[in-house]
Amino acid sequence: MKISTCIKRNLLLSIVSGLSWAALQTPSLALPGQTLEAVQNMVRTSETFPGMSLEYDGWAGDSYVVSIGSGDDGVVLYVFEENGISKSETLQYRHPNFSMAFERDNETGLRLIENLWGRSITEDFINSRYTDAIEDPTFRETYHFYLSDRYGYRVLALTDAYSMETIHSITLMSHDAWEGARQAARLCLNNPSHNDCQGF
Repeated sequence: MKISTCIKRNLLLSIVSGLSWAALQTPSLALPGQTLEAVQNMVRTSETFPGMSLEYDGWAGDSYVVSIGSGDDGVVLYVFEENGISKSETLQYRHPNFSMAFERDNETGLRLIENLWGRSITEDFINSRYTDAIEDPTFRETYHFYLSDRYGYRVLALTDAYSMETIHSITLMSHDAWEGARQAARLCLNNPSHNDCQGF
């Protein structure tokens, strides 16, 4: 599936910025923090990607992807790993469903989350606390951050440069990676010419 530079940049900003924070912590026993093999099993047995497997992508370091649909239409999962451990996972929804959003009261978005990650993650997101919205000054997109007792979430709706359709994404992160992503977003808001904000 073709990925625009804008989409790649947003994924990288949230993931790469959190890796240095994540490296300081001991991996948890659940997502994120489980082995890539366990993530593969989750993907294969999920309702979203039944019988499918993650494939190495490599454009953003050690990343893996699985998708259904074709072109600019479908559902995509990106997994970023370090030393065989999942650091974050981003679920993207690209179907032209105008009622769709990854929000805590949106039935379609919650169903997608549950079909992939299970009911416990869905409830964790529903019970999370909305912390802030940080705008990307370059692409005029807004990152929405949520924090729960278990995980951190980053939600983004962006317009694909090729299809002009809205792409909805939610990233599931450990607390330390989430804080790293927030700090990176704030850095680029206040100083978009900073080296860490370039090249995406």
